Order: sequence, then C-alpha cells, then structure tokens
Amino acid sequence: MEEGDDRKIVGIAGTSRDAADEVLWEDGQMKSDAVYRTIFEKAIVGIFRSTADGRILNLNPAFARMLGFDSPEEMIRTVGDGGNQLYASPEDRTKLLRLLEEKGMVEGFETRFYKKDGSIIRVLLNLDCVKDEQGRIACLAGTLQDITTTREAEEALRQAEEKYRNIYENAMEGMFQTTPDGRIINANPAFARILGYDSPGDLAANVDDMGRQVFASERRRKEYMQMMATQGLVRDFEVQVQCRDGRVEWVTINGRSAGGDGGNPLYYEGTIESITERKKLEAQLRHAQKMESIGTLAGGVAHDFNNVLTTIMGYCSLMIMKAGDNHPFLGYVNQIMEAANRASTLTQSLLAFSRKQATEAKAVEVNETIKGVEKLLRRIIGEDIELQTSLSKEKLVVVAGEGQVSQLLMNLATNARDAMPDGGILTIKTEQVHLNGEFVKTYDGKEGAYAALEVADTGSGMDERAKDQIFDPFFTTKEEGKGTGLGLSIVYSIVNQNKGYVDVASVPGKGTTFTVYLPLTEVAAGAEKLRERTELPGGSEVILVAEDDTHVREVVTATLSDFGYTVIEAFDGEDAIEKFNENRGEVDLLLLDVIMPRKNGKEAYVEVKKARPDIRAIFMSGYAGDILSRKGISREGIPMISKPIIAEKLLREIREVLDNKPSQLSLFP
Repeated sequence: MEEGDDRKIVGIAGTSRDAADEVLWEDGQMKSDAVYRTIFEKAIVGIFRSTADGRILNLNPAFARMLGFDSPEEMIRTVGDGGNQLYASPEDRTKLLRLLEEKGMVEGFETRFYKKDGSIIRVLLNLDCVKDEQGRIACLAGTLQDITTTREAEEALRQAEEKYRNIYENAMEGMFQTTPDGRIINANPAFARILGYDSPGDLAANVDDMGRQVFASERRRKEYMQMMATQGLVRDFEVQVQCRDGRVEWVTINGRSAGGDGGNPLYYEGTIESITERKKLEAQLRHAQKMESIGTLAGGVAHDFNNVLTTIMGYCSLMIMKAGDNHPFLGYVNQIMEAANRASTLTQSLLAFSRKQATEAKAVEVNETIKGVEKLLRRIIGEDIELQTSLSKEKLVVVAGEGQVSQLLMNLATNARDAMPDGGILTIKTEQVHLNGEFVKTYDGKEGAYAALEVADTGSGMDERAKDQIFDPFFTTKEEGKGTGLGLSIVYSIVNQNKGYVDVASVPGKGTTFTVYLPLTEVAAGAEKLRERTELPGGSEVILVAEDDTHVREVVTATLSDFGYTVIEAFDGEDAIEKFNENRGEVDLLLLDVIMPRKNGKEAYVEVKKARPDIRAIFMSGYAGDILSRKGISREGIPMISKPIIAEKLLREIREVLDNKPSQLSLFP
C-alpha cells in the first residue's frame, strides 16, 4: 500500500475486531488516532465499513441514528447482513455492486434503506473498495447521507410546479408578462387563443408591440399605460382588442407593473378575460328592456288612443248607418273608417309584439293580403330592388292573428332588402301544397293542405352557421345599429303560433329563399265583414253606461239610443252605483268601462250585484291584458268589448247578453 493512500484515512477510525481488521489497521495506522476518532464520532454524515458480502465492520453514531438505532453497537448486533436487511430495493444493491466491480468506487448513489422501525428513508451513498496486497476486496468503506427531506421538498416543489403549470396552461383566462414597451415575455395558451393565435409561440412571433398591435383603441391604450405608470395596476379594465383575423373582441384586463430600481417597471403582468359574449348579453338585455319599455308605453297609451279611435269609429258607424247608399259623403266616411281600422290594427299589433295582448285569430286570404300590402312593400324595399309577385289562382285562406300575415311579409321583405344593398330582385310567390312524408317528419308536423308563401331575394345569402341561428332572438349579421335581430324571430313566432312551418334555403353570394307554410282552412275569409253588413239588432231595454271618457260615453250613448235603448249615463264607478240605486228596478244591463276613477268597473259591478244578483253586465276596456291582470281582472269568460268599440260588435254583444245569458254571478268572486 502506497504512502498517502486514502484507504488509510478511512481505516483509522475503526476498532480492530478480526484478522481482516488487523491487516488494514497495521497498514493504515496513523499518529493522530485520537483526532480522527473525534471526527469519526462527531460527524453528521454516516461513516461505515463493511465486508463485501454486507457484514458491518464499523460505523459511527450518525449512521446508527439515521437508521433509528440508539448506538453503533446496537445496530451491529441487530443487522448481521446489511446487504439484505438494509436495502429496500434489492436491485439497487445489485447495481451498486456491479458499479463497484467496474469502477472500484461509487459516488452519489441514491437508494432507499429500511430503518429500525420498518420505515424507509432515501439515502445517498459514496463507496470505495479497500483492497489488500493481493488486490482482493478487503472491505467497503464510505459515507451515508439522509436525503429524505430534501427529496420530499423537491417532489413537493415539482408537484407544485406541475400543478401551477397545468393551471397556467389550461386556464380559461389569458395570462401574460410583457416588457413596458409591449414585447411579450411570457403568455399562456388562453392568452394566445383569445387573440386568435394558435399558440403562445405563434403570438410572440407575430406581435412585438402588444400595445400598438393589440389595442383597438389608441385612446384606451394610452389610458391603460397612464394607469400603469401612475398607479402600478389596473383592475377590470374593459377594452377592445384586435385579433389576428381582424375580429374585434371585448376583454377585461387585470394587471400590475413589477418595479425595478428607481421605480422603473421591469415588466407588466396580469390576466385578460374575453367578455365579448357578456357584452352581447348586456346589449340584448338593454334591448329587451327597451322593448319592455315600448310595451309598457304601448299599454299605457293604448287606453287613450283606443278611446280616440272609439269616438272616430263610433261616429263614422252612425254616419254610415244613417246615410243612404248614394250619399255623396259616404265614400269619405268609409275612408275615415278604413284609416281608423288601420290605426286599430297598428295598436293591436304593437301590443301583440310586446306580448302585452294576444291577437284575435281570424280567416285571412293570403293572396289578398299580399295585394293589400304590395304598395307598402315597394316603399320598404326601395326603388333599386324590383318586386315580382306570382300568386296562385286558388284562394289560400288561413287562420292567423289580425295583421300577422302582413307583419310576416314586411319582416321578410325588410330582411331581403338589407341583404341586397346594391339592388336586386325580391320575388313573392304563393301556391297550394300538400305536405306529407319526409317534410312532415322533419318538422314533426301534421300532414295536410297548406298555403306556401315563398319570399326570395338575390342578395348576399348565408352560410350554414348563420342559417342555424337566424331565428334566434337578437341574432343578426348586420352591422351594429343596423338591425335588432328581432325581425326573423318574430316571423318564426308568428308561423309557430299559427301551427305552420318555415324553411330556409340559402347560398352565400346567390341569395336566400324563405318558404312559409300555413295550414289552409275551410272558413271563408271576409265572412266576418259580410256578417256585419246584415241588419243590426236593437232593443228597448234600459242600459246603464259607465265611462269616464266623455267622448266615448257620448258616442256609445248615441249609438244605443239610435237603436231603441234607454241609456242612463255615469261618469265613473261611484256615479254608476248611485245611478243604479236611483233606478234599481229599471236597469236591465250594465255597460261598464273596466278602468275608471274612484271605483273601477269590477268594483262597481260587485257592489251592484249585492243588490241585484241577476244583473247582466258587459265590460269595455282599451287597456292591454297585462294591465287588467294587475288590476285583478281577467278577460277569460267575461263579456268584454275591446276598444276601439265598433258599433256593430257592441250591438250584437248587447243583444246576445240580454237574450241568452240570465246572469253573470260567477264573473267575479
């Protein structure tokens, strides 16, 4: 053994126990034995010697403590075969021996050892072979370190990094770090995706100035930079960003600046979240609230407007009934009546659109309706669009709400006009068809005869995505401010309400065709008007008319008086009760306005009914159904005349109640 050989340093710490020990110690004994023993005993790393087959020859206290023993002596007594008793993974020991055989030493070998109590620790071994003069392995000497805590900390750190990396990579919010001049330092996939890029790498390769390339508004970019400079952070900063494909999206930014020396920021970091859908929903809500306001306004105005129309139409009816067929002014009066009817239809349509009142269904001849609105349609579409019509020879009579077919036509024509900004051709075609087979199965419909109303344009057309959404409320492909997104949803609502179907065919760049199918009916269109021209009934009974609008009360009184009735007038509910009490035995019928000052029609009727349980009553109202409901009045099952009051309908209803209904005890509780 050569002088200075490290084997001497390893060997001097032990106490000779057998012949092998003595050979080594004789070769490696050193003068400062006491110094090295102190190092051996006090070392915080485990130091040991063992035979090649695993029998422990010597170890220091630190080695014993690491493995849970009270002393080296206890461990030597307990562990007779370190190779088999200590290694938790036998394959690790096999590998270690192979390395020792090949290299003569092993450094930084990581494995797991059993402790005295059976638990396992992770250890780091450094081993050297001590050979005798013949080159045979006399013993193994080395050190042992407990790295369990270190490895656990490293594993916890790795798991934490993996956890937060997963959060970072899979977050729905975009996360970013940029230099103050806008260069991207770091970005997660969501950030790139929000801006329309395939990956953070793709984003970084194409954007070198976030502020100027991404912010859609230069003013908002300056506001953002100013807030970062003065406050060091921004919260819920809403701004529009320019995406790669040219789209403009709404996002909200939460960010802060990370400061460097002298207060100069090193970088900006934060998150962005896409709020485009939220903005759309907010816009839809505002629009819905606006429509609700329109409906509320319509309901409030309806009463006064219908009172005015009642006066106009009432006096027109009287003039028509009293004038002879050859009266020179009869044509003018008819025109006034027609205008009032259109105004009445407009009011009812507005209330129905705002869902304040259901429209009254009646028989409608589709071809006649098209002819009636053709002039209006030409004004709607403009001079640069040619209107062509091809109407069937057969009469196409359907049952629909008043004005609904006209509204349907106008909405489809308006949609076609907007699809042809440079002009084109709008074609309206009708025919009678029989639906069955696959069409009926597709729409889960009913087989039978239908009126097919086709509205075709030569405009821009739609792709499949747009076709799938066109009937959704508020969906529109038009620019902001140029469409409400309600027109086609109203079309769908009308068709669905009348048990019909609507089919759409469209080719981008070549135009769109809407085909509406409405079930045909055998009821003759116009029968109601024909019936109204027959002789009108009158009577001699006494009718108490309670109406707070003077003009309406006067025209109703004049009409009833002309047809033989005796009329007692009251200007509100309280007055009606007083007038009834004065003429209790004479009154045959109450004609009550529903909404009146002091006492409304319901309250007046309930009061009168206490004195005359058999009293008959008809109610009048110009209010929408929802307003009546709030007043605790239901239209269902109650004899009621809706304003504007048409004389013919009023006279027939009065006669029907007087002749066929002995009482209305169940009208109100």
